[in-house]
Amino acid sequence: MKMQSPIAKNTPPISAAKLNWSDLRIVLAVARAASIKGAAQHLNMTESTISRHISAAEASLNVHLFERTPTGMRMTAACEDLAEHLSRAEAELEAGLEAAANRHGTAAGILRMTTVPTLMNHVIIPAVPAFLRRYPRVELELIGLPADLSMMRREADLAVRLSRPTSDMGALTRSLGQLEYGVYAGARRKGSHAETLPWITYEKGMAGLPQAKWIAQRASRHGEAIGALRCNDADGLIAALRAGSGKTLLPRIVAANVPDLEELRGHDGLPSRELWLLVHPNLAITKRTRVAIDWLVALFARSAGPDPR
Repeated sequence: MKMQSPIAKNTPPISAAKLNWSDLRIVLAVARAASIKGAAQHLNMTESTISRHISAAEASLNVHLFERTPTGMRMTAACEDLAEHLSRAEAELEAGLEAAANRHGTAAGILRMTTVPTLMNHVIIPAVPAFLRRYPRVELELIGLPADLSMMRREADLAVRLSRPTSDMGALTRSLGQLEYGVYAGARRKGSHAETLPWITYEKGMAGLPQAKWIAQRASRHGEAIGALRCNDADGLIAALRAGSGKTLLPRIVAANVPDLEELRGHDGLPSRELWLLVHPNLAITKRTRVAIDWLVALFARSAGPDPR
């Protein structure tokens, strides 16, 4: 339920011309970060400066915008409404600046993109030089994290996720198909004894991943050994393969960009995972976002299966 904000009776209409737009930018940053500290870090300002701007905005609007709580800053109902409009205005402004900066309509500006480190390091980054040659006025900020950043709070502009979205439900989503897996070993270990290699899998806290489950079931069903080495991400598995420690599952689109790996054929029922693209709806109007979406769709189409829907 939205919190109610007291507004003084007989409050005269607010004129946008009299507002300090810097105050509003900071209101939006605090709303997204849900804390003064987070907004200060994002805007490279001091917390006291952020607090002063919030107070100034509340005085100008004659509206209480935030409630301080033990966990941070909670928006009032009035602030929730205001933040929604400010977010749309920000996107329109970015689109206008982009158009003004280049009268020919070429994509320009900064894009923050996030996905898991393995896809970032082995799929997206190798394809970046060609993208930037085509769109030299675009700047990319690439964030490889296992955790999901929020599109709606503008922690990132675009996200590629390995499952159907269950958060950021206000974001635009598009299926990128399926991430297909294969069994791989280091090239120098491939050969007649490949079937005897131990499985390298994920650490116990990640045993619920589809690929970790497949390895456990396969090893149990066929009496195959699971090695003593476990990793917390696929890049660790890749390093282990190249060191000759065993065999494991990897996305084929990732393994294709890693030297010294060979796929071991003859494994049935290999897993796959859904790939989804997320973008804030207000950002979809910018040229730089549209060309990045087209680029990512084409990039991941190399490993995509049928649309999961």
